[in-house]
Amino acid sequence: MNRTEPVTLRPFAVNLDWLTVNMRGPDTDSPKVIPWATDEPAPWFDERDPDSIVWVHPTTHRTAQFSRVAYLKNGMGEKLATVSFAPHQELHGKHWMQIQFANQTLYGGEWTTIFRRFRWIGCEYLSISRVDIAADGLEGSGGEWPTVINMAARNECRYYGKCEWLTRTNRRTVIGAEFGSRSSNKFVRAYRKTREMKVKGVKPHIVNAWINALGFNPMDTAVEVNRFEVQLKGKEIRRYFTGEKNEEWLLNLSAQKNRATVIASMGEGLFDFRIPAERARDSVKICRWQWDAVANVEYHYREPRKYAVSDHTIKTHLRAMYMVGMIMSDPNTFHTAETVAQAAGEEISNWYYRKRLEWNKEISQVARSEDARTVAYLASLRGENAPE
Repeated sequence: MNRTEPVTLRPFAVNLDWLTVNMRGPDTDSPKVIPWATDEPAPWFDERDPDSIVWVHPTTHRTAQFSRVAYLKNGMGEKLATVSFAPHQELHGKHWMQIQFANQTLYGGEWTTIFRRFRWIGCEYLSISRVDIAADGLEGSGGEWPTVINMAARNECRYYGKCEWLTRTNRRTVIGAEFGSRSSNKFVRAYRKTREMKVKGVKPHIVNAWINALGFNPMDTAVEVNRFEVQLKGKEIRRYFTGEKNEEWLLNLSAQKNRATVIASMGEGLFDFRIPAERARDSVKICRWQWDAVANVEYHYREPRKYAVSDHTIKTHLRAMYMVGMIMSDPNTFHTAETVAQAAGEEISNWYYRKRLEWNKEISQVARSEDARTVAYLASLRGENAPE
């Protein structure tokens, strides 16, 4: 039987769980100016706060984009941030760098102090590279994400979002779900956080954040804390974070209200389960989000996709039309291609006429292909029967 009562989702805390930012370092390679370029462990003093010392620990690590990596640690050896610099390619300039703030600094709020330390010595903030925001709720009191997923597994509701999604089970019991792919620009998870920490290890800074919000430690009780977590990279950040290139906007993420405002707008669209109807517009949303436990949020829905015809798109179409026209010996297709080229302007029109000789050679090579699928495709375009 379909359940018609909405499920209340009421997070008690919203935190940054991952933050990597792009910055541009000072125009020098001297360790005296940029402490992270040192070859030996060394202190990084802040003249504004002489008692605040950060230790720089160089490593031999490399990444796909950077040839050097250094860790920033406090006096107790706890990691504060990872600095990746010296890019392999200078697409963003030789002084492009990335700062990944340690998880504990995000929950404790120290990441803003570390960020300002970089700004103070002349680093320029560029943009966010990756950000994860997590909303936590108590099972039975607003953390009902697994409940909704179980309803979908029992066909009591249906997912209406645009991501491909996959349920996660433990001994045939649904314990969460993943939406999208980790390698994509948008990835969403809903899962049991307390259960994960009992298996993988407790993170004290997360527990402290829960205690501050609830007044007790859920790990000492039988109550589950469930989590709704959104990971954004690349263009998805710019779609949801309309001010992400503004430094003040970035620092405002240290306030829970601003974090909640961001994830509230995402939750409505990304965790969209409904009771289906014959017409999609008659479907009933099964989730009712409430944010009063964390802040009075203001919804800022993502900007709609902006569609525009680029030069690359026009050139791709022209090439396809010309090659199909040659294979089919169809003058109408040639005429259409010339019309498109002229409509796109003189620069693309000239490009089109220059490229035709190159495309003729490419068509000749394709025509000589012995690949069965290629031969059948060309024959079909010409209206011929493919050879046996």
